[in-house]
Amino acid sequence: MTSITEVFRPSTKSGRYQGSLSLRIIHARKTKTVAIQNCRFYPEEWDCKSRMIIYPHDNPQREEYLTSVLEIIKKEKEMLLYHAKKLEQNGSFDLDELIRCYHHRQKGEFLATYTKNITQVLENNHHERTARAYCTTVRRLLSFNHGVDIPLNKINTALIKDFESKLKAEGKSPNTICFYIRNLQAIYNKAVADKYVDVEENPFNNVQINVQKTTKRALATTEMQKLLNFNFSGCKNNKQRHYFGIALRYFLFSFYSRGMCFVDIAYLRKQNIQNGIISYYRQKTNKLIEVKITDKMQAIIDSFAGETRNSPFVFPIIKPNSTVSPRLQYESALRIQNLRLKLLAKLAGVNKKITTHVARHSWASIGKEQNVPLSVISECLGHSSEKITAIYLASFNNTVLEEANDKITGAIKQKPQKTSKSISKSKSKSKSKSKSKSKPKSKSKSK
Repeated sequence: MTSITEVFRPSTKSGRYQGSLSLRIIHARKTKTVAIQNCRFYPEEWDCKSRMIIYPHDNPQREEYLTSVLEIIKKEKEMLLYHAKKLEQNGSFDLDELIRCYHHRQKGEFLATYTKNITQVLENNHHERTARAYCTTVRRLLSFNHGVDIPLNKINTALIKDFESKLKAEGKSPNTICFYIRNLQAIYNKAVADKYVDVEENPFNNVQINVQKTTKRALATTEMQKLLNFNFSGCKNNKQRHYFGIALRYFLFSFYSRGMCFVDIAYLRKQNIQNGIISYYRQKTNKLIEVKITDKMQAIIDSFAGETRNSPFVFPIIKPNSTVSPRLQYESALRIQNLRLKLLAKLAGVNKKITTHVARHSWASIGKEQNVPLSVISECLGHSSEKITAIYLASFNNTVLEEANDKITGAIKQKPQKTSKSISKSKSKSKSKSKSKSKPKSKSKSK
C-alpha cells in the first residue's frame, strides 16, 4: 500500500517569505519526499492539520494563483498514485523505483525526450521497426520546428495542420503524410495514457488522414512460367548468376508454400518442420499456419543446407551469431531481395515491378483463376476473414476483366453506316457485277 501526504516547508529566511510544498511518499515502511515545482505560498496560506490551502478573502489574484497551485498538487499526487498502481500490476516494487518513474515522467514532458524513452522500451520488446518509425516521425517534425523540441502540451491542431501543409508543399504522397501523422498520433496517445499530458481536446480529432490504396501486383501464370524457366545465361557473370539464383529460390519457395511472407521465411526454424509439415505462426497475425512440404519446396530447402548446417534457421537470412539484431538482418535481406527481384524481372521479360510480396499475391490470384473457392484461399493465406481475402484479390483481376469486356463488346460490333457516296459506289458496283454476269450468258447462247 502506498500513501502520499502533503508537507509544507516554510522558508529558512527570516521575514515573510514563501515556503514550498513537497509530497511525502510512504511505501513498504520506507519514506521518500519529492518537491513539487511551482507550488509556493506563505505560511498563513496553509493549514498543517487539515493539509489544505487557506484562501485570502481580500486578494482575488492571490486566490486565483492558489487555485492553480491546488490543481498542480492534485495532478502530482494522481501521477504518483498512477505509477504506484502500474508498478503493483507488474509485481512488488521499492520506493526508489517509484521515484525514478516520477522523475522519468518529469523529464519526458518534451516530445523528443518522451519518444526516446518509449522507443527504448519498444526495442527491448523487439519492436525495432515501430521504434524507428517513431524516431523518424519525431525527427521530421522537429526539423519542421527548426530543430527545437516541442512540449507535449503544446502539440495542438494548428501545429499538426501546419506540419501537414508543409509536407504537402514538399510534394509528399498522401501515404507518406499519413505515415507521419499516424505515428505522431500514436506517440501522443501513449503520452496521454501515461499521464504525461492533460488533454482538453485531442489535437488529432479534426485532422483527416487520407490513405490511398496501393496497387497490388500479381503475376499471371505465363509470367510465373517465365521466372520458373529463366535462363541464367543472360547474367553478366557468375556472381550475378549466383545472387539471382538465391532471389529466385526465395521467391518460388514463397509461392510454393502458399504465399509465405518473406519475414516468415527469414524466421523459419528447423524445429518448425516435423514429419514433412511446416508449422509456423505468422509474424503479422500470430496465426498458426501448416504447410505440407512438396518436392519443389524440399529441393529449395536442401539447396541452402550447406549454409545453414550450424544454424537453427532453415534459410541463411538471419545469422544467429551476428552482432546485428535479427530484425535488422531481416530488413536488410528484404531490401536486397527486392532489388534483385526487380533486376531479375527485367532479364526474364516480366514487365512488372516484382517484390517479395508479389509471390503471395500471385498465388492468390492464380488460385482464383483456377476456381479455387475464396474460403480455401483465405484459409491458406492465413487471413482472419474472407472479407480481407476479397479485398486482397479485388485489384488482381483487372486484366482478366478487361479481356472479358473486350470479348463481350466485340460480339456486338456495329456495322459501318453507308453514306450517300458509299451508296452510289455500291450501286455502281452492283451494276457492273450484273453486267459481268450477263455477258457469259450471251456467249453461251451464241454457242
